[in-house]
Amino acid sequence: MLANLPDQHLPEPDAKPIAEERAAVVRAAWQRLSPRCQELLSLLMVDDPLSYKDLSELL
Repeated sequence: MLANLPDQHLPEPDAKPIAEERAAVVRAAWQRLSPRCQELLSLLMVDDPLSYKDLSELL
């Protein structure tokens, strides 16, 4: 019975096209942001983000 279950470690067949489409949509949305917003989001997405106070002083 267990042999008939799908392998949970394998990606779905349509996972790559969906991920590529999602990445394209995110890139297009990113390009529509102002440079200031892009900078803010970039600073917020780092592994060790600055505090909001430090961000406000920096920006």
